[in-house]
Amino acid sequence: MQSLSKALQQILSSKKVAFIVHQKADADALCSMMALKLLVKKRKEHKVSPTIDLFTDTEKVPENCLPLVAHASINKQRYKKYDLAVSLDCASLSRLGRFQEIFNNAKHTIVIDHHDTCEKFAENNILRVVSSVCEILYHELVMKRKWKVTSEICRLLYCGIITDTNDLTQNVHQSTHQVIADLMEKDESLNLELETLRNHFFKNSSKQQISLLQRALKSLQFFENDQIAIMKIFKQDLIETGCGQEDALGIVDYALKMKGVYIGVIFIKQEDNSYYVSLRSKDNIDVSCVAKHFNGGGHFNVSAFQSSEPLAELKLELIAKCKEQLGIFQPHNLVADLFDEEL
Repeated sequence: MQSLSKALQQILSSKKVAFIVHQKADADALCSMMALKLLVKKRKEHKVSPTIDLFTDTEKVPENCLPLVAHASINKQRYKKYDLAVSLDCASLSRLGRFQEIFNNAKHTIVIDHHDTCEKFAENNILRVVSSVCEILYHELVMKRKWKVTSEICRLLYCGIITDTNDLTQNVHQSTHQVIADLMEKDESLNLELETLRNHFFKNSSKQQISLLQRALKSLQFFENDQIAIMKIFKQDLIETGCGQEDALGIVDYALKMKGVYIGVIFIKQEDNSYYVSLRSKDNIDVSCVAKHFNGGGHFNVSAFQSSEPLAELKLELIAKCKEQLGIFQPHNLVADLFDEEL
């Protein structure tokens, strides 16, 4: 079943509500659950006054997200069983981590997600394949249903959108531009300071993060006629630079800045010696299929998975799956094709 109207009615009529997002939460996950809580609290048609608890199985919030959660109460469980559990920005039940039990024990369940690999594990699954869950909330609740917003709500939703699109450079849809345009119209009247928020995420790297980037770029290897670029980050790199795994997640995007590279990959060794593998692609090359082969998921051009395979074997298998996708789509000069009309 997929009914946003019913989902909203359930949220507004339930007394004990849990909002849960995926492990190692990013800005879209954190911002969507906090913004939805604020949006719900502003509604006047509540049959009861809802208590909404927020959960994420995240040991360390990314440093650039800390200002967003400074005043939020997260992972404080007030009830043994909830009337309603809502999963946001999570494509599979397993990615709820240690809070799966709260979700499974709830009387009713809802999923609100934007990944095309979503497993639809709730009673009511709201899936919109767009840039982010924050975009879903803004487009559906603010623009369509005219729910009232505050400056804080708008800022949270904006942060989720721009970070999940890597500053509007990937996974951008028509509705994404509509939402950003609407937020820009509200910028002056609500004093949103959108440019300040954008600079915070994209022009605010620390020396430690740049040092980690240098190490990753030094590890660059190319395969399949330089169409695949692979980088590696080991635990020692994180220790010596003073960085955490969250500081490495955006580095893979640098691979796609190079002409002729169509798939970028980064292997990040984790504390348990498994690998977190992040993939990026450009044009019509699907890396979500690659991630899905390794029991991961994500979007067409942005995906990830985890694996405990030895690196050498894992890399060979990954290159083979990427090669399959390159074979489906033969790269050529797409820009030239856009300007092919005779003058």
